[in-house]
Amino acid sequence: MATSMASKTWRACVCGALLLTASPVFAAPSEAERETAHKFMDEGVARMKANNPERALEAFLKAHEIMHVPTTGVAVAKAHLAAGHLVEAREAAVDVARTSKEGKEPKVFEKARKEAREIEGQVKGRIPTVKIHVRGPTPTVVMVDGVDVPIALITEPVPVNPGKRVITAKAADGTEGKTEFEIREG
Repeated sequence: MATSMASKTWRACVCGALLLTASPVFAAPSEAERETAHKFMDEGVARMKANNPERALEAFLKAHEIMHVPTTGVAVAKAHLAAGHLVEAREAAVDVARTSKEGKEPKVFEKARKEAREIEGQVKGRIPTVKIHVRGPTPTVVMVDGVDVPIALITEPVPVNPGKRVITAKAADGTEGKTEFEIREG
């Protein structure tokens, strides 16, 4: 399969970024790791072009796990957004926007931070929230779509993605309640 010009440009930016910066928190990836990350990025770009953001996200997450740079992070945010994961898109965008400039870094890093701030601004007002009120025994576990919600957040607005959601509450005495609902953006 031929590599597209955009893919080559992306690869050059990521490779150049690795050569110019070194994070004190993460050891610089090896050549083999960089090559693997490049393959994941190419795969993600191809999957985005094929309108398959869920699969693109898988590839971008793998690349970001290796690279930990703004360009891979913003790719993760874009894939989450394309997949309708507004909460995760905003979280990924905020993480990228908050990365600090380190030394003489490539211009694409600042461009990625700018894109991340734009994504954060786009989705911030679109994320719906729910307030969870539990009747009956005090819950020991509350989950939205299988993900634990800290008990301290019960009755506070909890951000959720649009679509069908399931809230489950479990009490110490073994009782369990479950509700399903659909929520729209905003």
